[in-house]
Amino acid sequence: MKAKFNLSGYKDVEKKKVVVGGMFPVHKRISSSDGNTSRLPVSSGCEGFNFRTFRWTQTMLFAINEINGRTELLPNTDLGYVIYDSCFTISKAVEGTLTYLTGQDEAVPNYRCGSGAPLAALVGAGGSDLSIATARILGLYHFPQVSYSSTCSALENKFQFPTFLRTIPNDKHQSTAIAQLVLRFGWTWVGTIAADDDYGKYAIKDFKEQVEGAGVCISFSEVLPKVTAFSIILQSSFSLCKLKPALLTIVEDTAKIIVVFSSDVDLSPLIQELLQHNARQRAVEGNATMPRAVRGVPDGLCSGRESIAQLGNTYSDVVYKAVYAVANALHNLEHCEDGQGPFVGGSCANISNFEPWQVNLLDGNGEISYVTVGNYNGSAAPEDRMTLRNDSIILLGQCAVRSASRAPGRGSGRESRSAALTASPVPMERSATQPVVLLLNLGTPLVKANDALLSFSLLLSLVVTFLCSIVFLGEPQHWSCMTSQAVACTVWLLILPPHPVENTSAQNIKIILECDEGSVIFICCIFGYDMLLALLA
Repeated sequence: MKAKFNLSGYKDVEKKKVVVGGMFPVHKRISSSDGNTSRLPVSSGCEGFNFRTFRWTQTMLFAINEINGRTELLPNTDLGYVIYDSCFTISKAVEGTLTYLTGQDEAVPNYRCGSGAPLAALVGAGGSDLSIATARILGLYHFPQVSYSSTCSALENKFQFPTFLRTIPNDKHQSTAIAQLVLRFGWTWVGTIAADDDYGKYAIKDFKEQVEGAGVCISFSEVLPKVTAFSIILQSSFSLCKLKPALLTIVEDTAKIIVVFSSDVDLSPLIQELLQHNARQRAVEGNATMPRAVRGVPDGLCSGRESIAQLGNTYSDVVYKAVYAVANALHNLEHCEDGQGPFVGGSCANISNFEPWQVNLLDGNGEISYVTVGNYNGSAAPEDRMTLRNDSIILLGQCAVRSASRAPGRGSGRESRSAALTASPVPMERSATQPVVLLLNLGTPLVKANDALLSFSLLLSLVVTFLCSIVFLGEPQHWSCMTSQAVACTVWLLILPPHPVENTSAQNIKIILECDEGSVIFICCIFGYDMLLALLA
């Protein structure tokens, strides 16, 4: 990161009102450095052109040009773009992200030296490991990122990746589909290969958990080394040394079925070596079809007059949807009405001068809203597998963004929380009705045997305890912090009373309003008193 950045891509920002960023792995790896130390260091270039991902770039350009030509979507706004090549490498993805944020070709964090149209969002950055690296940086700036191919389930963590969205389901669905395929054919002796990245590690973990529990034995489990700056000639000693463990295992093992979770870029060197060793190609691949991609040629030559709209290229549809997701968010921002906006006082943002975090779709509280729009249950009858909540779905140009996809058969987090809330009033209800029952039956032997005075005292204490939680609804105030168990805590409240504080250390992106208990010693004394009462009772 000390070197000058060396990025290639596309740019059209002149006379544009808003700029959308893009990042695609157009090349397969970074090239080796010449080792010259006599001049200012410059980051490595890229090599190994990838026709498939180049088409993704063309899809984004097509989508932006299409949007600019429409009259019903962003009619008063011309979109520009800045698209960088990530070279399928984390370092290049980070370079592109920092350049996009700072406007400079070197690392200058927390500073933007540039003018012109505001930046709206980043579409990218390719594989899951690339998106994880960029999402950590963009999340610090609350900068929206919409991915088209990053399926790693770790990215659904909104604490680590608060502004990451995607138009593709996560790995849990893919792992489940491959697991069901293995079980459907009755394969019980299976080998596995996973790329040495977050995509491979998480996907193969989910796959193993599902098939091993169903009686499938894993013959071998190999990790595929990442393609880096080694020569395109695969016979080099370096590449062979890294590939040798997996290569020998596949050739010598008796498993006839091999499940692979890897990108085509990382898998192609292994396939080439297997072909040279005359090994049979016995793979159930978890990501992409290989034959022509392995040879590095496109699926037929291009004339330059093809329609991107009719191109059946893998992931082109989700790239297209990602661009439209950003455009629809900008459309809402442009047509916001003062007094009904999502920001403080119902205000709106100016599309000619806005902050990136304002592009996120916000709820009534001014926070990013993640809403459950439906459930999918893979174990149900075909006609009952999908349930949609139409009242929670907003269709903007027939485009939707998934922030996290649920695994088949699992309920949503929103439903789980609702179940807990409906159960919580039960103890309070019992505490309120039992004194009435005791009063009506005060003279019976059963009530006398249970000591009516003690029973009333305990029930009254329970009622007061449950009612205390009501005062903590909303923002903590001085009076609410001093309310609980008041008689027993008089000394505590006079000497070291609790008080509201703003906790900025627990989470780096949030300020938590809470009560400071004042003295831990007094708290322990109160708990000790409660324990004494419990023992006596």
